[in-house]
Amino acid sequence: MSRALRQIALSAVVAIVAVLALPQASIPDHPEHKMARRLSATGVSNLAQVTPNLYRGAQPERGGLESLAKMGINTVIDLRLTGANKEGADAKKLGMDFVALPWHCLFPKDDPFARFLRYVREHPDKKIFVHCRYGDDRTGMMIAAYRMAVEGWTAEEARKEMNVFGFHNVICASLVGYEKSFPERLKKSSAFKDAKSTE
Repeated sequence: MSRALRQIALSAVVAIVAVLALPQASIPDHPEHKMARRLSATGVSNLAQVTPNLYRGAQPERGGLESLAKMGINTVIDLRLTGANKEGADAKKLGMDFVALPWHCLFPKDDPFARFLRYVREHPDKKIFVHCRYGDDRTGMMIAAYRMAVEGWTAEEARKEMNVFGFHNVICASLVGYEKSFPERLKKSSAFKDAKSTE
């Protein structure tokens, strides 16, 4: 093989490897399934609008709850294990409802997801903001559950969105299997009996 052909072959291999190394496409397989739209607001990082009435993000910092109130958020759902008392009191001062659904990403159980889906279904006119500490792992899985249960996304599509918003498959390794099995859990687990549909 001539030197020129080897150079072309090497360039082709490098190009193929580079393309394979790119992150997963941020567009779901179905064009009607749109990823959450990133937003910017004081005191709330990793903020995005999932639907007209559902938002996701990180733990609100100084001024964050005020920013959410100005956006018309009616309900804050906190997935963290600690800190709910202060945040709940602060949210209520701003006229927002507060719901604590604490769970640990290493030990996902069906109940918090069923409660979240039920709450969203029972409050279709409320603007809901859901968060964990960084708005990536627990929040990502909660939104993935919503996408699969309510909007009919596949587990693969929901996982792509989780990745776009910073899911850590090493730190929260248990969520990989839980997310993949979620459609089956949704069908079989008694926890989801009244939590599947909204609109």
